[in-house]
Amino acid sequence: MNKFTELTNELKGIFGENLHSLYVYGSGSNFDEINRVSNINLLILLVKNSANEIKKAASFYKKWRKFLRSVPLLVDINYVNESLDVFSIEFNDIVNEHTLLFGDDFFENIKIDKKNIRLQCERELKGKLILLERIYIENKGKEKFILNGMLGGVSAYLAIFRNILRISDIAVPLAKKEIINRAAELLEIKAEPFIKLLNHKEGVYKIKTNEVAPLYIMLFTEAMKMAEKIDKLEGKL
Repeated sequence: MNKFTELTNELKGIFGENLHSLYVYGSGSNFDEINRVSNINLLILLVKNSANEIKKAASFYKKWRKFLRSVPLLVDINYVNESLDVFSIEFNDIVNEHTLLFGDDFFENIKIDKKNIRLQCERELKGKLILLERIYIENKGKEKFILNGMLGGVSAYLAIFRNILRISDIAVPLAKKEIINRAAELLEIKAEPFIKLLNHKEGVYKIKTNEVAPLYIMLFTEAMKMAEKIDKLEGKL
């Protein structure tokens, strides 16, 4: 019995008929890639969630945290149906990158409005711009803190890039750098600051102290251009 079969059987025993379906999603959704990711993203879809079900999930995670590492996403059918407009990026990623472990595939036929995805991409990006401003204002001259602040946005930028490609009907590459390059080409911005931060985060390249200030300027400049381009996509959807 492999780990996923064992995990699935345990969750079926814990939640019983209230367990609608079970998924691995995100970068670990392809089992061929499972050993290359730092954590496994598990989605537990219930018929009906409650505080009591959360307690059950907590006990399960305590036992399985070394294998999963990240906390499972525990939601019910009603939550998903009512949140597709609010969390359109997150659920669009799940729709496009998931593997069913148990039950009927609830996400197989879900369609998320492109306009909601575009709006959330714009909102997330403009929020990152405000955060970048604050990071610099609070930490001028403290390159380590500024760099950490920029690195904190890498995952969000990647999610925005992926979903901008999807709503533009462009196939999303598997490689993160290629995602950035294709989205940058579409949005007519420079990929360099995003690639450089990704390389640092993945240990491919170490950003030097004297590179932080010019990198910040480049990142902020390209993120602003990106926000303008995403805003203009509204009329094309």
